[in-house]
Amino acid sequence: MQASQVDKYEKEVVRLKEKLTELQFYRARVDELRFDSSSLLDTNHLLTDQLAICHKRIETVIDLENDLQKYKQQLSLASEVMFK
Repeated sequence: MQASQVDKYEKEVVRLKEKLTELQFYRARVDELRFDSSSLLDTNHLLTDQLAICHKRIETVIDLENDLQKYKQQLSLASEVMFK
């Protein structure tokens, strides 16, 4: 009976070593994914900030285009009055 118990225990040790190796792989993968997630969050914050800046610039451009159109109309009206 002792020989069969030794075989049983040896098989159990091999199985547990394989399980440990598998768990170490998954732990390393989880660490990689956590790092990737952190990097993606940082990138997301950076891009969100850049997008907000771009939206502000677009608003400024639209305002400037409106002002330009208004001044062109004023110039056109002034030219018509001067040359009549």
